[in-house]
Amino acid sequence: MRQILSKLHNPLLSWMIFPLACALVVIGAKIWTIAQYGSPTPFWDQWDAEGATLYPKYFDDTLQLSDLIAPHNEHRIFVTRLWSLLLLELGGYWDPILQMVANTLLLGGFVALFVAAFRPILVSVRRVLESY
Repeated sequence: MRQILSKLHNPLLSWMIFPLACALVVIGAKIWTIAQYGSPTPFWDQWDAEGATLYPKYFDDTLQLSDLIAPHNEHRIFVTRLWSLLLLELGGYWDPILQMVANTLLLGGFVALFVAAFRPILVSVRRVLESY
């Protein structure tokens, strides 16, 4: 146990603890919310953007780059379409719950990066507050 604790005092490793803890809190909260309230039924625009357009062309082998970059309503969702196809392949079928969990993991990664990037600012603010 002391070996583990001594490794945590290593400055190269200790800077990761707070960002990862923040990410795990966000991931845990969202996973709990998905487990309690998530529905395997696609939501609103998923029917049109994925169910009616993307997946049928993908399964028919007629999907082209122009389909991926085509506008959907007032925006283009190229990266979202690629992400949906990747999750379709990984899951084996259209699974909105898998999409929610995968998006949660992405969010957790962004939270960790955000907190790590702004940690120097947070530390300096803390020092200022402690001086009063």
